[in-house]
Amino acid sequence: MNVIKMLTISSKALVWGAVNVATELGVSELIIGLTVIAVGTSLPEPAASITN
Repeated sequence: MNVIKMLTISSKALVWGAVNVATELGVSELIIGLTVIAVGTSLPEPAASITN
């Protein structure tokens, strides 16, 4: 159960940080939504596979 909590927290932190960086660099919200969010929400899947 701790692994799931860690993955959830880390994916949220990754998405939050990436959105902030992209916004500071002037990236449009559409690009942020299509790329950064997609990558951030997909990363926990391979991480969960590796840890199991």
